[in-house]
Amino acid sequence: MADFIIYTLKSALLLGIFYLLYFLLFRKETFYHFNRMYILGSMVISLIIPVLNISLSAPVSHIQNNFDFVNHAFLDFTGTMELVTVSATEKVASFPIVPYLLVVGMLIALGRVGFQLMSIYRNIIKYEIEKKGKYHFVLIDQHQSTHSFFNYIFVHKSEFRKKRMRDVLLHEQKHADQGHSIDLLFIGFLSILQWFNPFIYLFKRALVETHEFQADHAVISLGIDRFRYQRLLLEHARSVVMTGLTSSFNQSIIKNRLKMMNKIKSSNKAIIKYLMVFPVVFFVGIFFAISQEKIEESIAELVINTENGPITGISDFVILDFTSSPKNMKSDGGFYYDIDGKKVVFNGEEVQGETDKGTFKVKADNIIFYEGDSRIIGFTDDYIPSISPIDAKDYKKITSGFGMRMHPVLKKEMMHNGVDFSANEGTPIMVSANGTVRTAEFIENYGNRVIIDHGNGYSTSYSQMQKYLVEPGQTVKKGEIIGYVGSSGLSTAPHLHYEIMKDGKYVDPKDYLNIEKE
Repeated sequence: MADFIIYTLKSALLLGIFYLLYFLLFRKETFYHFNRMYILGSMVISLIIPVLNISLSAPVSHIQNNFDFVNHAFLDFTGTMELVTVSATEKVASFPIVPYLLVVGMLIALGRVGFQLMSIYRNIIKYEIEKKGKYHFVLIDQHQSTHSFFNYIFVHKSEFRKKRMRDVLLHEQKHADQGHSIDLLFIGFLSILQWFNPFIYLFKRALVETHEFQADHAVISLGIDRFRYQRLLLEHARSVVMTGLTSSFNQSIIKNRLKMMNKIKSSNKAIIKYLMVFPVVFFVGIFFAISQEKIEESIAELVINTENGPITGISDFVILDFTSSPKNMKSDGGFYYDIDGKKVVFNGEEVQGETDKGTFKVKADNIIFYEGDSRIIGFTDDYIPSISPIDAKDYKKITSGFGMRMHPVLKKEMMHNGVDFSANEGTPIMVSANGTVRTAEFIENYGNRVIIDHGNGYSTSYSQMQKYLVEPGQTVKKGEIIGYVGSSGLSTAPHLHYEIMKDGKYVDPKDYLNIEKE
């Protein structure tokens, strides 16, 4: 729901930007077709741009290395689960008001649009219809202004055959010919999503105005006397107006229609303003597509010098595979050999060496050579768990740390392989390092659980979630929200159970995170 709210707000902001451009640049121009396309295009673009996701950095390495086939302590006691009960009073549901207000407003707006469609349908089946060519004239006995919906034109039956109604009916036929009902349906359904956004109603008024200008222009272009036609507009100014999804001959914008009919045609130079919109849309689109991404300077660099010249790669994670073992490797800060992991860990931030095909250089915060795989990787600190998965201001305290403890539910002394963050249900959970989601699923004891691989020996686990927002294979960035605090597994209260594994072994998260509260 949080993602949908963000999407809706970004879409609303885009509509606001596009409307302000319309108001400042285009509303007084007589290029009615361009104005109509601009309004409709703005609404379509406002729906598309917020779902774009443009990444400015390379994807992370998809290395799975931890939490595989591990006999977790909780799983040792699955046979006793039928004896465990969790008090419902300790699982207090959280009802954030914004999502519910948004949904209620959308339902009301949907009901309004549905009512308008039903009213149109009732009139079609209730009253006599006279067909002339492709037009269907619905002869109503209600005191309403003449209006149209697609090829259905609703006119009072006592007025239908009067000579003075010819121009009125011609106006409505032009609405039908130009497909204005499709526009009104589109903006009607968009107003369900954007019911709270004042710009959607301003755009709707602008669209209705443009429709009327188009229809007026089409009628006058047929040779109808302009002044007689304008007098006809004034005669119908006091008619009962049909609103919503129909095009009506009488609108509250009579004054503007009269002005535009008498306005000198806009100069062709004004078209330049329409062309200016394209770069604006492009840059706004790029901004919104990357606005949720944390942009950082990449500091991992790989340079390979070959006979054909140097090959350079810059990212936050670089990999160099060898066909044969490298020679003469040296570092600016020395190294140590990890026997268990069969790897060389360099202390410095630059490593140089040689292969049969040339020399190479790797620069990064962390550089590791895996002998068995004949591979060097370099990565930034963003791939090492380093930030708390819950913001310090959002969690109450650490209710259980790393080590042996008495399990609060099972009442057995057992190893606790992580830390528990006590927080209100629905509190956002962030990933503590760049990585790739391996699993996102419900497990009985862990509840809703997400495991993320960070490569270079690290993996993290996030359990007891109310819900998760990611899926297996998805790339995530440090600080990105991946779910919300809950109490979905073997638990007595809302909290996050957080674990870190390094090279297949559990490690104390407090050695990696700046945990301020105890």
